[in-house]
Amino acid sequence: MKIFFLILLIFLSVFSPGALDLWQYPEMADRNSIFAGVFVTSFSTVYDNYFKIPDPEVHLDYVLPVGLPFSMGLSLRAFEYNYFSLGLRPGYHINLNNAVTDLYFLYTIDLVFRGDFIYLEYGGRIGLRRRLGRFLIFQAESGHGLRSLNLGLSFKIN
Repeated sequence: MKIFFLILLIFLSVFSPGALDLWQYPEMADRNSIFAGVFVTSFSTVYDNYFKIPDPEVHLDYVLPVGLPFSMGLSLRAFEYNYFSLGLRPGYHINLNNAVTDLYFLYTIDLVFRGDFIYLEYGGRIGLRRRLGRFLIFQAESGHGLRSLNLGLSFKIN
């Protein structure tokens, strides 16, 4: 968990609390923005602070043009034999008044198919996106129930 808070501190160190705006769209995640990405590493606090390279999780998030900065997304993990999951990612974006950073909160619901079993995984997540170039974005996001930190890259499609 220390790693998660360290990365969060690095991302937010340039912001003042007065810069937060809960009602406006962030410049980076404005209406109709689409983010496509993949998480490729994971740090967990559940199992003795381990680092692993998980099965990649591919996700697609669309910022809705509805008046408040809501987004809807899908995720897919399907890289093992006899195992895959399909998830829904509704989210809310916080305006930090910074053109290169997007702070968001999600509630994910994943339908997991593992062998003969089907079950649901769900939980809250918090995430940060930081633009590295015009379309390339570094992304850090907590895992289900804030139990891990996932790192990856995404692309802003529009």
